[in-house]
Amino acid sequence: ASASAKEGKRVAEEEAPKPPSNRCLSCRKKVGLTGFKCRCGDTFCSMHRYADAHDCKFDYKQAGREQIAQQNPVVKADKVYFRIVCLPSSWNVLCR
Repeated sequence: ASASAKEGKRVAEEEAPKPPSNRCLSCRKKVGLTGFKCRCGDTFCSMHRYADAHDCKFDYKQAGREQIAQQNPVVKADKVYFRIVCLPSSWNVLCR
């Protein structure tokens, strides 16, 4: 019974989310409430908040591409054939 209790404690410890860090990941300076949260998920001081200052691993280019693709869906124009041949008076099987 004690072995299963120990395993239960380990599982609970592994699943518990770790508290947010209040130190800069680059210089380990305490940042407190003024820390900057980067898109890579880490907290940085005012000197290391920019992506080039802390060698950020977040792919900004790919994120920008995905955002543009999401905001601008592909618009497919109708064919000229259907404008000329498929008039309301001549609906046929080809036009459907």
